[in-house]
Amino acid sequence: MNEKSDLTDDQAGAIFLGGLCCCFMGVVGLVVLIIVLTRKKPQPQAAPVAQAAYSQTQQPYAPPAGPYTPQSYAPSPASPYAPQPGASATPAGAQPVAPPQPGAPHLLVLAVGLDLAAREAVAAQLAAPISASSPFEMRVQLVQRMANVLLQAEAAWRYFGYGEKGLPDLASAEQSYRANVDDFRLRSNIATEPFGTIAVLTVVLATRTPLHAVTRLDDVGQLRLALQSWQRLDSSLLLGAEYLWAPQSGAISDDAMGRRFPEMQRLLRL
Repeated sequence: MNEKSDLTDDQAGAIFLGGLCCCFMGVVGLVVLIIVLTRKKPQPQAAPVAQAAYSQTQQPYAPPAGPYTPQSYAPSPASPYAPQPGASATPAGAQPVAPPQPGAPHLLVLAVGLDLAAREAVAAQLAAPISASSPFEMRVQLVQRMANVLLQAEAAWRYFGYGEKGLPDLASAEQSYRANVDDFRLRSNIATEPFGTIAVLTVVLATRTPLHAVTRLDDVGQLRLALQSWQRLDSSLLLGAEYLWAPQSGAISDDAMGRRFPEMQRLLRL
């Protein structure tokens, strides 16, 4: 026997519509939840930009303009030579140099600013082969040749720089000599200028005793006497000798030379 349903058609329809509405609200709620979770999800961070190797542009090498004495220790890259102040008064514009102390090894630096026109001939003569029986004899012949060649080019001298320092022993003399050769090699590394007119020849010497003392950098006669003393140099007194050109070829302007070699002075000619 079939049982009669207690629900009317209207009631069944209402229940159906209610269930359908609940399903619809559930779907809407699920969509909203997905949207909220998606927005809260952390976004991947961009890869950091690599830092530059140098935070600032490197500045070109330039020596200080202050006074300097050749050092007995390895100098910094900005350590040029310079004459020391002397006790006696000198005319305005002249930079005095204290005479060296006798009885000890010495480091000596001499630089000459030459006219470009004389450079080629001077460089060719200095680079010519030397015939010597020992390294000691070769060194002294090189120094004597430099003296002779520069004396012959006196008309081309324009600037003069000089410094000398007594050292306590041979070990410190060798250390100071090598340090100053490295220093001046760095200072001589300067670009050639198309309209340059000056070439600087720097000579670094280490000796067992002082050579001729220089007291004036603007005096042609002082430079001449210093070079003449090299002509008589004995091989037993010379410990080391090296010369360097600035620039490596060609020439630089007077302004560039003044910035790179601020201690050099223009030679006065009567």
